[in-house]
Amino acid sequence: MRIARPPFARRHFDRKSAAALVGAVLVLFASGGAPAQVQTTLADGLLPRLSEWLAPDATPDNVVQALTERASEEFSPAFLATEAPFLVALGRLAFRSPLIFGSYAARAGLSCDICHSAGGTNADFFVSEVSDRPGNVDVTHGFWRRESEDGLANPINIPSLRGVRWTAPYGRDGRFASLEAFTRNVIVHEFAGDEPPAVIIDALAAYQRALAFPAAAQVGPAGRLTAEAGADARRGEVIFRRDCAACHIPSAGFVDRRAHDVGTGGHFDTPTLFGLAASAPYFHDGRAAGLQAVITHFESVLGLTYNPTQRENLYAYLSAIGAEAPPSRRLLAIDLADLDKFADALDFPLNDEDLELTDLIAAMLRTEVGRIAERFPPESHAAGRDLLQEWSRDLIEVTRLAEADRFAEARDALTAWRSRLAADLPALARVESTSLYNPETLRRMVITAYQ
Repeated sequence: MRIARPPFARRHFDRKSAAALVGAVLVLFASGGAPAQVQTTLADGLLPRLSEWLAPDATPDNVVQALTERASEEFSPAFLATEAPFLVALGRLAFRSPLIFGSYAARAGLSCDICHSAGGTNADFFVSEVSDRPGNVDVTHGFWRRESEDGLANPINIPSLRGVRWTAPYGRDGRFASLEAFTRNVIVHEFAGDEPPAVIIDALAAYQRALAFPAAAQVGPAGRLTAEAGADARRGEVIFRRDCAACHIPSAGFVDRRAHDVGTGGHFDTPTLFGLAASAPYFHDGRAAGLQAVITHFESVLGLTYNPTQRENLYAYLSAIGAEAPPSRRLLAIDLADLDKFADALDFPLNDEDLELTDLIAAMLRTEVGRIAERFPPESHAAGRDLLQEWSRDLIEVTRLAEADRFAEARDALTAWRSRLAADLPALARVESTSLYNPETLRRMVITAYQ
């Protein structure tokens, strides 16, 4: 990892200081109202921040792809309707925010979304000190929290959270009965965050519960393949139902809600197989690089013997049920729409005159403004960058009014801020094609930075 690790004595620091430091493809503006020093080249800004989460051998194409694509975020309409909109909006915002973690993770720009992109898994995540391969991370390493150090090199594979509502218990070993307990453990014990407000835990749990399993086009009701599936996949389904379906129950999201010893060194929770194609490597420790290695492993553990055709059929079946929607392009309009939705979460603490929560949510919103600002290099997009700096200052004004117990004015200021987003969109959209939202513009800068 390219950031020097801070001393443990600095593990706790205030949220506003964190907001001026966090990275992961963003630049924030300082809480005092003046813009923090803005990086002026890709080599000083976007590239090293992103590279912190990529393996050392990442290529320019890897960097461009990571910066211009985002996994599809899918929600269950039925369950989304059962969650409070405020909690889902706040949870989705907090999921992206480094400000809920302890000082080192926050400084480095880590967030839930860095590891679980759009609720799925980031198979490219890599930190040299705590990852043995991309997609793995040691969460009991003193790198994150001194008290968690167990003296073992034991990275675990980052699991997908899609459909997590149906897959209790939680954690690779199934030690947590509730999403709330699982989420609190990640924040406080794995990544050294301070005890979060109860509403943040509730919100993160609500967001996760609303996540749907990835849509597999060839899977129908009760987890059975549809007629669109190929003949090889349908033959593989017969093998799977005979040998694998006792634990990966198709009608139950391919889980059985139990932990099993499958020859990987302990009892571990049965993972869903939806979204399998995008979540390599496999098993709790990521020991299997691909699905063929998974099949070979279970042949050995279960005493099975498949001929080459059977292996190919089973592979075809797993690929069919594990398929998910392709990633989407990162676009300015989508980021601004998200920003406006996230602002819904700020309405409630302002109405309740809750200063602490107002301050936290406003800081998270400034983080999101910073992510957009990083796409507009100041040397070539000064006007767009100035607009975004003004957005950040306007959010600071909302907080300042709340701190002065002028909540009615703060609510009006938030309304005006949201109107400004819509009014400023055309000016930013006019220069989007030459900004770092454009993959080709980004590619040229990445290649230059690599030279």
